[in-house]
Amino acid sequence: MLNDFYKIGKVIKVSGQRILIRVFENRNSHILVYQGQIIKNVSVGGFIKIPKGYNNIIGKIEAIW
Repeated sequence: MLNDFYKIGKVIKVSGQRILIRVFENRNSHILVYQGQIIKNVSVGGFIKIPKGYNNIIGKIEAIW
């Protein structure tokens, strides 16, 4: 199971190969602090993992609005 700290948002729309995700308000920052360590947050060009049943979908971030 994915650690709740690493959850950044929720899938709200799937259209073909494009997925729209609404980022949680408390995750809308350039960096995150986890157990005293600074972690780079998601950004354009980065990758995300979307759990789907027993599989994962790996997505590349193309835009942030």
